[in-house]
Amino acid sequence: MADRLIVEVGADRYARYFQGSVRFEVSDGVLGVVVPSEFHKRWLERQFSEAVQVVARAELGDDAARVVWGVDPGVAEHASVNEAAVEAAAKSLRADAEGSAPTPPGALPP
Repeated sequence: MADRLIVEVGADRYARYFQGSVRFEVSDGVLGVVVPSEFHKRWLERQFSEAVQVVARAELGDDAARVVWGVDPGVAEHASVNEAAVEAAAKSLRADAEGSAPTPPGALPP
């Protein structure tokens, strides 16, 4: 997910505004974007909602994929740990949408 978002917003902007301060959660065709404050949430939504929606559609394999923004003051502590779990969940959802078996962690997709 991070790779696609980097393509959409650029590496510098991703590093500045997302890396280490945003947690992504994937569940039932919904991409949750959790940030540490209401200010951060409003600002990122205004600046990047379109790019995040493009990434959600691509990652979840669904044109109807939704993005839900949320606030958790402790998000920065756990953001990087969560990134690998979100990547795995998104790959699994894409595989389900395509009707194929999910790619095992560490394996290259077909």
